[in-house]
Amino acid sequence: MGVPPLIYYLKNDVQELSRLMDAVENFGRIHHLDNQTVYSLNLAVEEIITDDILCGIEKDRAREIEVRLTIEDDEVVLEISDDARPRNPLPEAVPALAMAGGGEEAEAGIPATLGIDLVRGVMDQMEYQPRTHGNRLILRKRLASIRR
Repeated sequence: MGVPPLIYYLKNDVQELSRLMDAVENFGRIHHLDNQTVYSLNLAVEEIITDDILCGIEKDRAREIEVRLTIEDDEVVLEISDDARPRNPLPEAVPALAMAGGGEEAEAGIPATLGIDLVRGVMDQMEYQPRTHGNRLILRKRLASIRR
């Protein structure tokens, strides 16, 4: 019998992020994941969901985001799906002066891809899959040989 997944649904509201991050930490405790892995997962969740809500999902109507965390063999798989218009958050090349969409980040001169770059630094693999009615992002993190 496999490890039960964490499946979490949230609306396009950044206020819901703290409950999701608590659920990720609880998943880590239950499955004896090391602190660095839990930190990496929470960083990925926070950056991807925030980017999705602020840049990708239409704000004029409620949207649903599904987050699924599973353990498969020697890695943790984080899947984030939404029902928004297709939008690949994983650009192949990061333009040096690409700025976030008109908000505080753009005023501060923060590159639009900074969050994705942070996630790339803590995850081992990232894949975007367009869907008929939305998007799916799959992130993989190899597990340390010794869990806490």
